[in-house]
Amino acid sequence: ALGTGAVMAAANFQKSMNKVKAITGATGKDFGKLSSQAKQLGKTTQFSASEAAEAMGFLGMAGFDTEQIMQAMPATLDLAAAGAMDLGSAADIASNILSGFGADASELGHISDVLAKAMTNSNTNVEQLGNAMKMVAPVSKGFGISLEETTAAIGKLSDAGIQGESAGTGLRGILATLSEKSKQLGIDVFDASGNMLPLNEMLTQIENKGMSTATIMDIFGKKAGPSMLALLEVG
Repeated sequence: ALGTGAVMAAANFQKSMNKVKAITGATGKDFGKLSSQAKQLGKTTQFSASEAAEAMGFLGMAGFDTEQIMQAMPATLDLAAAGAMDLGSAADIASNILSGFGADASELGHISDVLAKAMTNSNTNVEQLGNAMKMVAPVSKGFGISLEETTAAIGKLSDAGIQGESAGTGLRGILATLSEKSKQLGIDVFDASGNMLPLNEMLTQIENKGMSTATIMDIFGKKAGPSMLALLEVG
């Protein structure tokens, strides 16, 4: 039975690595390095070599080359462990956020730390954060809103029961409305260089206007309005 299990594990690993080869186009030394790292991670972490290979496949699908995959794997494992999730899902979430913010693979460790911090300080988890980021990360990047500020806002929305894609969609709507209706709101949204001001500064301006719930809902709409009210409640 042990022998059969070992053969099956080896076969699963080879199947996963063949998929990595097909996705990344890695051959020769590059493929050897990926295979060696997956085996090493299987020996030294709570995850199997096949699971590590699966994560490499997701990173490859996100356009990572061999060096980027190898650089990103330790942080991907940390994220999976923190979120009590499988490596493939963690790699998918991490790569989506990296792409959304136009970040480099070397920044994945920091992204993992930020998500773990949010998860332990708000009513959300890594999967919900990932789903939220899919909806808002490119918009945040476009307006110059940082990963940290975006994550903090998602965390506060999650505390109010607006989680996952709903949080991302709500925050995306808030940013778009702030950009489009700054005159109607009577606030400053952009600095002299054309960059969007920090969210807390804009929220303070809106708070000082003393707008009613009806006015906020009218300006921000049915989708983004509840999210804006939730952030104003936090202050």
